[in-house]
Amino acid sequence: AVLVFPSMPEVMRLNKVGQFTMKNLGQSKSVVADFMKKKKQEDGSSFEEGMLKLLRTLPKVLKFLPSDKAADARTFMMSFQYWLGGSPENLESMLVMLGQDYVPQVKENMKG
Repeated sequence: AVLVFPSMPEVMRLNKVGQFTMKNLGQSKSVVADFMKKKKQEDGSSFEEGMLKLLRTLPKVLKFLPSDKAADARTFMMSFQYWLGGSPENLESMLVMLGQDYVPQVKENMKG
């Protein structure tokens, strides 16, 4: 997993959680880019505002994705929300969630 919160679009493209990736961000074939461009045209949103709107909209879209991609997109969304919270507790919760989902040793320790 690679998580980069908020940053330049070029750096945001590095985000990858499981099968969810933002590598096409800002390119014509990206659903995320299309959403953000549309929002900018509609109301003059900045990149950061577009990301926040995406965060609010993504849960509605998840039901249309294959289950594995939806789970990874949900993890990205939850990680971003934890990050935006900014408290030490939120950051700890983000790391625990990522560890439980993507680090085999942590998964194993949580079971036992």
